[in-house]
Amino acid sequence: MTSRLLVDKIEGKTTASTVQMPSGSVIQYAKDTGSTQITVAANAYGNTDTSITFTPKFANSIIQIYWEGMFVKDANGSASVAYGIHKDDVLMHGIPADGGTGPYIHVKDETRVFTRLRMTVAETAGTTNSRVYRCKFRGYNNTQSWKVNWDGGAGTTAEEILIVQEIAQ
Repeated sequence: MTSRLLVDKIEGKTTASTVQMPSGSVIQYAKDTGSTQITVAANAYGNTDTSITFTPKFANSIIQIYWEGMFVKDANGSASVAYGIHKDDVLMHGIPADGGTGPYIHVKDETRVFTRLRMTVAETAGTTNSRVYRCKFRGYNNTQSWKVNWDGGAGTTAEEILIVQEIAQ
């Protein structure tokens, strides 16, 4: 015999305000896209065009952040770029950093650089406090500026994307 349960809405207990999901389930998902060209001067930091304010439902959830975007340096000379995912403007992983022998993530010894890069970072939520996730970038070892979402001079842009999801433990 087959059983069926049909519901229109599942609500948590009034004391919990939310339903516990099985491990690995996506509890919530947020996405932002950006296409505004952002330029940073050599050796300066800048935000990309996306950010998400996110409030976890559970302190023990996994928060996974994914960013992807187009970086361009369209002037002569070798160059390197660092980019990273930040939570409340604090870098979430070990690179980039302003020190050591290689703070950058992507290095090209070419005249111009046109590259689509991506990064994923995950952490335990820790609290149910609101936080802001974004990607920041910086050029190193060069005198030229770097751009994200370059318009190519023809009115088209390379869109970037930022995704944040909360995953049940």
